[in-house]
Amino acid sequence: MIRSNPTAIPLRASDLKHLQATIEERQKAADAAAKPADAGATSNASATQEERGQSSGTAQPQSAAEKRKKDRAAMSVNERIGL
Repeated sequence: MIRSNPTAIPLRASDLKHLQATIEERQKAADAAAKPADAGATSNASATQEERGQSSGTAQPQSAAEKRKKDRAAMSVNERIGL
């Protein structure tokens, strides 16, 4: 493949001003969208275990395998073998 020199694209002052204004608008929109999400995250982070639905004595199972182990441990031998 033959490489060529890059083509220079002339930019006027008005083009730069328009680009800067567009960048500022996008940053303001992103900041406005991030602020409500940040406020909600801090309030959820300060919630206690009871507010999140977890009891203080036992932790919720992390996966389906752990849940099955917990359920199996709670069953008697007769329940496990289907009697």
